[in-house]
Amino acid sequence: MFKFAHPGHLWLLMAVPVVLLSALRYWKWRVRMMERLNGAELIIPGISPGKFAAGSGIAATAVFLLALAWAGPQWGTHTESVLRKSSDVFIALDISQSMLCQDIAPDRLEMARLFARKLVGALQGQRVGLIFFAGSAYLQVPLSDDYGFIRQSIQTASPDLLTDQGTNIAGAIALAEESLDQEDPHSAVMVILTDGEAHDDDSVEQAASALEKGIIICTAGVGTESGGPIPTGSGQYKKDNSGQLVITGLNENALRDIAYSGGGKAFHVSQGDEAVRSVVDMVKGTDGKMVKSQKLVSVEARFQFFVLPALILLLFYLWWLRNNTGI
Repeated sequence: MFKFAHPGHLWLLMAVPVVLLSALRYWKWRVRMMERLNGAELIIPGISPGKFAAGSGIAATAVFLLALAWAGPQWGTHTESVLRKSSDVFIALDISQSMLCQDIAPDRLEMARLFARKLVGALQGQRVGLIFFAGSAYLQVPLSDDYGFIRQSIQTASPDLLTDQGTNIAGAIALAEESLDQEDPHSAVMVILTDGEAHDDDSVEQAASALEKGIIICTAGVGTESGGPIPTGSGQYKKDNSGQLVITGLNENALRDIAYSGGGKAFHVSQGDEAVRSVVDMVKGTDGKMVKSQKLVSVEARFQFFVLPALILLLFYLWWLRNNTGI
């Protein structure tokens, strides 16, 4: 990456043609004077056109380099370690097969991914962890401030990542508890994106346990209460053992119970920005922790690479003037 800190100073480059034109006028004056003096080099030392052109080129190059240096050339980057206060946020994304239901367009999983990416974008400066869960839960991305990678990971969420199907919300909450730094206790926020299907009492109890350890639980429901069938591919839908079509619906009551037990709030992904703002406000209210960041990247000033050769050229030019032109 190359740029100028003060690009407006590049007008000084106009000094280069001024130097060259001045040298040309001096040469013409010199030729006229030599003609009048009949080549009397005792008065005006002789110099070849080639040497004079070389000397003028040296002067113009020095001026060119100084003009670039004055504009503040910058390139290259470096990272600095900075200590900042950051809160921890876990996003738990349900990737069970019921999330493929299309009762909201284009489907529940895509709406959940969209909400999760929007939430990550609003959590700049905080550490975000990503949990995928279905019948079991696993930590897809540990607590991190690499938001680009987190958003990319959200986009890869799919029921194919877990063979153990179901909706183990309690397992996702327990995993968030385990992922917090036990040696540095602090509060955190967890947002669970799910349709709430296959809910059991363990989730409510686990949410209460997490709250005792400082984790506030919020839920974001995905889908409709009336629900719809679960696609299995090739235009087919999931059926039970008796051959009946399986209908999956949003369990809003269960999600409200979990959020209430976890000290947080229950949302629906359709609330979009309003829900995101509410979560961000909740995160700002946590105590957070001091973390070291390596993400402060700045461009290095490189004017010295232009000033030094320019000064050398100018000194050489002054020596050249003294020994070749009699000035």
